[in-house]
Amino acid sequence: MTGNGDSGNGAGLRAENARLVALLVSHGIEWRKPAEVDVPPAASALSTDQKVRLFRRLFLGRTDVYPVRWESKAGKAGYAPACANEWRAGVCEKPRIKCADCGHRSLIALTDRTIFDHLAGPHTTGVYPLLTNDTCNFLAVDFDDAEWREDVKGFANSCSELGVPVALEVSRLRPPLSKPGHPAQGRVRQPDSIDSATGVTLLTNKIRSRIPWGTFGG
Repeated sequence: MTGNGDSGNGAGLRAENARLVALLVSHGIEWRKPAEVDVPPAASALSTDQKVRLFRRLFLGRTDVYPVRWESKAGKAGYAPACANEWRAGVCEKPRIKCADCGHRSLIALTDRTIFDHLAGPHTTGVYPLLTNDTCNFLAVDFDDAEWREDVKGFANSCSELGVPVALEVSRLRPPLSKPGHPAQGRVRQPDSIDSATGVTLLTNKIRSRIPWGTFGG
């Protein structure tokens, strides 16, 4: 009798389990255990050198030049190419002569120390993502309108279907590319719709695909 009772209880539990699963499925709720993935070590577990290498890998742009943030006494701010002769007496003639027109401009290459100082706080360094051959390694896309949540989801889905890694911030997406690729950087606003068919088209919307002469494509 005990065996029959246990068998009956087991059948009841299986039936109840099936009913609950059907209920979850009907409401579009995922109930299966997600597949296990390799989780990279936490940032706190990385050494300083590893953090610098990780940052440079994720935001890989031009290495022969990089921009540095400046701020005037009047409160204006911006970015300018790092120059070894900046404000050097008898050489630098800012603001009378713009950097782009200066014959003494000596651009500074990006180094690990530059990235370390950026992460540690002594200065704020930017990146010129467009390379000299008009390709890039990552995208920065802004979604600013009321439907930004839906747009971000659609964009991320398109990236996943195309095999492009994507990282989400509060207002930006930076999907690094597996290798440098063409038309890749631009500010995207008011997209009509985003799905697997329009995702690539969206990436080419409002794009500057060539670096203007005399600039670094920042």
